[in-house]
Amino acid sequence: MVRKPGSLTVVVEPDHSIGIRVARLRLIFKVSEVYERALFGDDSPGALAFVEWFTLPPRQTDPVNGMHMVTRCRNVQGEPECAIVELVDVRRACHLMPKFGRQDVARAITSESILDNFDDFFLNKWIDKDMYRSMYWNEAESDDE
Repeated sequence: MVRKPGSLTVVVEPDHSIGIRVARLRLIFKVSEVYERALFGDDSPGALAFVEWFTLPPRQTDPVNGMHMVTRCRNVQGEPECAIVELVDVRRACHLMPKFGRQDVARAITSESILDNFDDFFLNKWIDKDMYRSMYWNEAESDDE
């Protein structure tokens, strides 16, 4: 089974000790039963997701819009930093808004290509109540540390 979600960004919680991470979901797949036992033994992960990481949301929010800024993670070759995570660790979809700056934006950029044309984004916690609550509690837990 393979599904390509396109330009979907998601909140992932792969390790509860570091909190949430933002990622671009590139592919959802399941390892064939033929190889599943050889790779994972009796601890099969089920559905998996291939993601491209963004930086951890910082503690401080932008003073103007109140959102956290995230940046695409890149390796030393400049390629996106990727990982395979269990689909159960994907908590929800999220809305990223590009940090446009003062330069003109090319008219050729579309909603499908925007993630490929910018590296810095604001994580929109105002998109709905659930996102606001999850970011608020994440901020409150960070303040307690």
